[in-house]
Amino acid sequence: MSPKASVDYYRRQQNILFRLLLALRLAWRQMDPKAKWPEQYAEDGIAAQIALLVSSAQVAAATEADAYLNAVLAELALAEASDSKVLAPAAFAGVAGSGVAIEDVLGITVPRAGQAFNRLRATTARRADVELEQARRALSEAEEAAGRAPADRRDLADDAVRQAQRRITDLELVNARTTEENAQAALDEAETFLEHVASTILADTARAAEKAALATRNEAEGWVRMLNLPSCPRCIVQAGQFFRWNDGFERHPLCDCKHIPASEAIAGDLTLDADAYFHSLSREDQDLIFGRADAEAIRLGADISQVVNAHRGMQVAQVFDKDVAITLEGTTRRGLANQALTTRRRNTGGTREAGAAPIRLMPETILAQARDRDDATRLLALHGYIL
Repeated sequence: MSPKASVDYYRRQQNILFRLLLALRLAWRQMDPKAKWPEQYAEDGIAAQIALLVSSAQVAAATEADAYLNAVLAELALAEASDSKVLAPAAFAGVAGSGVAIEDVLGITVPRAGQAFNRLRATTARRADVELEQARRALSEAEEAAGRAPADRRDLADDAVRQAQRRITDLELVNARTTEENAQAALDEAETFLEHVASTILADTARAAEKAALATRNEAEGWVRMLNLPSCPRCIVQAGQFFRWNDGFERHPLCDCKHIPASEAIAGDLTLDADAYFHSLSREDQDLIFGRADAEAIRLGADISQVVNAHRGMQVAQVFDKDVAITLEGTTRRGLANQALTTRRRNTGGTREAGAAPIRLMPETILAQARDRDDATRLLALHGYIL
């Protein structure tokens, strides 16, 4: 059973997402099917509008994390009621979970629209070209016949030429209308892609803020996965596990799972029994969610955690090995991260080459690299994520 504070927090985050998606649709629908899309997107201010909408929603989502941590820890009797604030919400805006600037990620929508148009056009162009070629051949034949026609049949021959010309005109109008319809369909398809990208960015932002706030709270040793049922099999299996405070949060695109802070002692009360959940579903829902073959294997007694590959298609918001995920977002001279990094450099006597942006680690990287919670808190503050 999820704590009430977690359920309320999820609903607030969904409200932020809902308002963002409505605003994004209005902004994207300014795109003209007849225009040159890259130029219109950049020069008519649509790119700037969309980036501003997403970054504003990121700030709103990150702002909720402080109050959520306070409320859920109090509800679980892990801490006294508090209204403390540790996060710098603006530091979580302007960058996707991968560390890439949101303008670059959101901007992929335009070439996606172009790809969709080319695909749709390819399905109609061949038939249209054949019909138009046939009509032009018919006009040529009608004109040749009119030139050879005797005087008493010239009117009929000229009428055949006019009919052939009208046929070409009609086909050209149909082709133009089809092209515009394909362009609008491509923009509609790209709109869905934009919504998916923005939803993933916002969910990653909220989770990064949750993890950053959790790192500063010693009362919770880790977290369990909160689902928004119905969920995919991979998330269901992972919702039955307890994770340490600095474990990466594996998610797939459009994953809307959240953290529930917990101590290891009470984690069992918050985790989901995946097998019991599976058997609570109807046979039809089992097949729909898990796939018919996997569902049948589980019904025959197979271990659900062995049947479902919980990590397939899942990844943390940043992928790293020997390298670390970084972002330059917020490291301009007025950015919060730059101010924090500059203060640290001055206090330690460090220097930086003129014009060079400081290196800023992403929250997931910080938590994975930190030696302990004190080190994580220090690094989160150094890079501007907490106050």
